[in-house]
Amino acid sequence: MDPNNNGNAGEVGENIPTPFNFATLPVKFISISASLIDKNTSRVNWVVATPTVNSDKFIVEYSANARKWNSAGLINIVNANQGSYQFLHSNIPAGDLYYRIKETDIDGAYVYSNIVLLHNKKVTDNFIIFPNPASSYISISAPNNITGKTELVLYDALGKKIISKFMAGTADEMNTSALPGGTYVLKIINDGNSSMQKVLIMHNK
Repeated sequence: MDPNNNGNAGEVGENIPTPFNFATLPVKFISISASLIDKNTSRVNWVVATPTVNSDKFIVEYSANARKWNSAGLINIVNANQGSYQFLHSNIPAGDLYYRIKETDIDGAYVYSNIVLLHNKKVTDNFIIFPNPASSYISISAPNNITGKTELVLYDALGKKIISKFMAGTADEMNTSALPGGTYVLKIINDGNSSMQKVLIMHNK
């Protein structure tokens, strides 16, 4: 280059190449989504811009509160031109699940995707309580895929614990014949998850 246009590009300070920054740009996440396959498995999909130069791996992270994160697994990046990925997360906990993807470069640099929320209905919401209104007893049936111990706690309208027991198998009963008529609350606790349902007791006169 000849900045002063004097016909001599070899003078001091001239013909200096323009500097370029060849630093690798971070991976750009285009989209991320999560869906339920069944009560125990979710699918996480994400799309990134290609090529993914200098990229090493994706780590799928999940959380129950979007604050404390755990690793669900990783996928190594072996094809820089692959833009779509998916990961199956097995044995997922019940309740809301947050997901994000962490991309790590070969040099240790990393970048996160956006966070997505997946609603996984609690197993305790699928218990069947019958009859309701009840008179002499209430029957509680658990869903087929239930695991772990299940505690049943019946409270009166003032919040006083009336009956507490662990389910014997996938179906059990509570004797309510001696309880006065009124509104009660049945709390079902299974594997750290809990739900409450109103139970109305009405005795035939």
